[in-house]
Amino acid sequence: MKRFFVVVVCVVSCLAGRASTDGYRITGKVPGVKKAMVYLVTNSNNVTDTIARAEIINERFELNGNVSEVIPTLLVLSNQSMGGVPLYLENEAYQVEINPYFIYYSAIKGGGEAQRISDEYRSIEMKNRKETDKYREELEKLKPEDARYQELLNLFRTVDDRIGAEQKVFCEKYAD
Repeated sequence: MKRFFVVVVCVVSCLAGRASTDGYRITGKVPGVKKAMVYLVTNSNNVTDTIARAEIINERFELNGNVSEVIPTLLVLSNQSMGGVPLYLENEAYQVEINPYFIYYSAIKGGGEAQRISDEYRSIEMKNRKETDKYREELEKLKPEDARYQELLNLFRTVDDRIGAEQKVFCEKYAD
């Protein structure tokens, strides 16, 4: 009897574990947004399709569903005019924190291998972009003839060159 109980517990545990990966679950937070909509969209053959949508209530939302293959998507806010959070949708769990002021700086945890690779690629640009963001306002106030303007342009070029070099290494790493 004891052995039977152990087997039943193991089978139920395995089925419960499998059930959690039968579909995708995206839980998210959008700091400062009390009420809006979030859309999970994809684009194929120049046709945009909404896969899922959810209402953001008190900074939180949840999307659930099922996909048969990895689908490149974007999480888009209803109150944003541009951009989205790139998400490679698989039947996995995701936790997303959307930055409503600069959506590209949003953070994604979870997902599968495709999401991990995408996050690694994005981190190259985000790290370098944060470095140049420190000087962007200053650059906008300067005139092209100012010495500091030229200094900052050279800094931006250096960062762009570094991004290119890091992206090249990344692409070589995943060339297979």
